Amino acid sequence: MRHVSKTSIVKAVEDAVNYARTMRRAAAVTGAPGIGKSTALQSISDADPSAILIYVGGARRTDRAFARLLADSIGIVTGAESTAKLWDIAESILSHPQFGNILLFDEAQNIPLALLKEVVDFPSRFGVPVVVCGNAELLKRQRVASAAFDQVSSRIAKRVVLNAPTPEDFQTIGVDFDVFGKDAHAACVDFGLNTSIRELVQVLESARVYAGDGPLRLQEIKRAVAWIKGAHALKLLSRAA
Repeated sequence: MRHVSKTSIVKAVEDAVNYARTMRRAAAVTGAPGIGKSTALQSISDADPSAILIYVGGARRTDRAFARLLADSIGIVTGAESTAKLWDIAESILSHPQFGNILLFDEAQNIPLALLKEVVDFPSRFGVPVVVCGNAELLKRQRVASAAFDQVSSRIAKRVVLNAPTPEDFQTIGVDFDVFGKDAHAACVDFGLNTSIRELVQVLESARVYAGDGPLRLQEIKRAVAWIKGAHALKLLSRAA
């Protein structure tokens, strides 16, 4: 299992999941791309067999495709093809007294609005806790009937809006990757602030190729940045970039 740094982002996502699980309610987590939402959800799912992580890719934007995704994710094997039939079968599983899982939806802004309304109603109908996680559009959809969207919003008991990562978050990641030296730690913080948590992790993972089992020094970090993004990107290791 991949180690996940305990950044403020990870802690906030964990808090939302714990709330939804404890209170058997729906929670929503929104934040910018690249800050670690998906990584946090994956780590929760990896550590807890009762947490079902459902990635809603862009190809799942239709009602039928999402209904099939939900059915597959909760272990339904069926030849049913219609949206209504797939949804009925899924609801029969969710309503079973022995269904003790929590559903974690990643990229939830791709869930069709009519079905998102049903998803966030799972807690009240079936006692199944739900967390929907996505970008800012998740709770700010345009060009939809306000009444329909109000029904979604009213069913979400806890909302978490993730702030931008802090310098301390990037320091934590540097420590977890065995970054050595004040200059190297400062470079990690500056690079993270100039890019994202996702890109910093990619750089540090690549730097490990050069460092082997030893600590990651500034030299390896620079080589990794140049390798991934080109020499012109070395300026991102400085706060002045």
